[in-house]
This record gives sequence, C-alpha cells and structure tokens, in this order.
Amino acid sequence: MEEALSFFGLGKGFSENELKKKYRLLAKKYHPDRGEYTSDVLFLELIRYKNILDLYLQEEESENQPEEPLAEKKKPESDFSLYREAKRIENDAIYRYFKKRDGEPVNLEKEKNPHLRELQKELTPAVELYKRLFKEFPSSIWCQDARDSLEKIAIWLR
Repeated sequence: MEEALSFFGLGKGFSENELKKKYRLLAKKYHPDRGEYTSDVLFLELIRYKNILDLYLQEEESENQPEEPLAEKKKPESDFSLYREAKRIENDAIYRYFKKRDGEPVNLEKEKNPHLRELQKELTPAVELYKRLFKEFPSSIWCQDARDSLEKIAIWLR
C-alpha cells in the first residue's frame, strides 16, 4: 500500500478523483507506445499499484456504508454486472488472502494453510456468478475472460 501511494505521489486520504487524475498522467508517461519509456515494466507496475489503490478505496467505501439486509440487495441483471461482481469478489478475496499472508510463501496444502481454506470459501460465490454468466449469457463478450478467471481460480480450489 505504501509503495503504491509513493508511486502515485498520493497521501493516505486520497480521493477517487485524485487517483484517476494521477493515473491518467502516469499512464501517458509510462505507456510503452506513447510515453517516455519504451519498456512496459513501469506501466505494468502502474497498473498493479492502481489495482491495489482501487481495492483500498473499495474497502474504505464498504466500511463506511451500513450493511444492507440480504433481501434488499439488488441482484446483478446484465452480463457485465454479473461479470463485474464476480471479478470484484475474486479480486477482493485474493487481495485479503495475500494481505493476511503478509509476505509468507504461498502453500497450496490446505492442512498447512488455514488462510487457503478461507480463500476457497470466499472464492465460491465468484465461481457461482461466473457459471451463472455462462448459463444466462452464453454469447457474452465477458465469457472468455470469465473462463480464464475460472482456470486461475481452479488453482486455489485444488
């Protein structure tokens, strides 16, 4: 988190608009086809750090909002909303997993890694939403990426 803030030149109390402005500026600077650098290393770091900061903003926003009862929550209706919700759940779960592991090596043996069991439970709703996307919207442009995501999730679910 600190590295991402430093890379973007932002303080802890940054807003979504500040993040967007800095991202646009840095994307122009670091893009290998248009920016000052021909290597994509800095651009890939920019994207990685932006994802970290986006997740941080989402966590902050969700902590500040009261929980809605399950009956009142809206169900995703479009192919994109299903995909987006599944992707959000997947990203949040994996982010929390690595945050809890705090630099420890990844161990895919359930018996030796209680955080892995927790991650597997948290990934289940994402898997279900991806499957629902395939069933309800088989020709959606989001299906291929959802299949790719399921292949990656399968590694965690072994």
